[in-house]
Amino acid sequence: MARGVVLSIAVALVLTHVIGVAQYASASALVIDDSYTPTSRLQRYIKKSPQLRQPELLMQQGQRLLFDQKYKQVEQRELHLDMFLPTPERHNQQSIVMIHGGGWRAGHRSHFYPLANLLAQRGYTVVVPEYRLTPEARYPAAIEDLFDALIWLQQQSQRFSLKADGITVLGGSSGGHLAALLGYSAASGAFARDQQLTAAIKAVVDLDGVLDLTEPALLETERANDPQAPLPAWLGGTYQQAPAIWRQASPLHYLSDKAPASMVISSGAERFTIGRIKLAAHYQKMGINFRYQQLPNVIHTFWLFDPYVTQLAPMIGQFLESLGPVERLPVSK
Repeated sequence: MARGVVLSIAVALVLTHVIGVAQYASASALVIDDSYTPTSRLQRYIKKSPQLRQPELLMQQGQRLLFDQKYKQVEQRELHLDMFLPTPERHNQQSIVMIHGGGWRAGHRSHFYPLANLLAQRGYTVVVPEYRLTPEARYPAAIEDLFDALIWLQQQSQRFSLKADGITVLGGSSGGHLAALLGYSAASGAFARDQQLTAAIKAVVDLDGVLDLTEPALLETERANDPQAPLPAWLGGTYQQAPAIWRQASPLHYLSDKAPASMVISSGAERFTIGRIKLAAHYQKMGINFRYQQLPNVIHTFWLFDPYVTQLAPMIGQFLESLGPVERLPVSK
């Protein structure tokens, strides 16, 4: 550990939370759902999974963090992202955009800090954006925000010495669904502001996120006809009321021969990755790189805790490295 220093994750999370709440309050009075937190999940799971522990962030010498980078403004509301930058000697000029979960209505970008830090140490420039959730704005606001974060990242590619076509989108749970929706819909132009994003997204990594919103099993588990359930509330209507919207928000609706390489990492609970069998069949037919990894006997939100965070970083890194190198650009000084 001679090259590392421990960053106090508690301080980082508190500061980020306080800054975020202050920004919300200054813009308008918004309802924030704070029911989904790592500590609440730990309390729920710790008796059955005593191996769980909250991860620390161990930084490398020369590694940099950039907090609260403004990427978008909607009226008086600013949207920000945080960046985990690799050391110069590790910098591989590729980026990963990480999308937090929380049932489309809750969650915070800081939940992905531990995994973002480890992926940055493998050479990736990791971007963790906030986006508007159900209490503030229903679908398609979240997907529009996230596409705008990708466009901002492309616009900053020279500043951070990044290849514009080396972006991976990664998410957990509802964030996994959004990552897949971003990756597969980019080629269609259904949400994207910039058609350059069609080729920009190199890969999708889905951590236990649903892929098909029209599967009968999904409609049952997500309580599709209960307007108060998370998914109908986010979409603005039940499946019975708005089936076209549900199809539009379904990642598999956009599959084509232009789909990016994909990795699905599952807790083993089939309900969380509904659609992945259809996805695998499509990728096999199209000859596109696809990998499915099931973790044995783990909780749903495994990416929040060790020992799983430290297992995920090499697993994801090895998959992305298997896709081949990105042609390197001169590094900005």
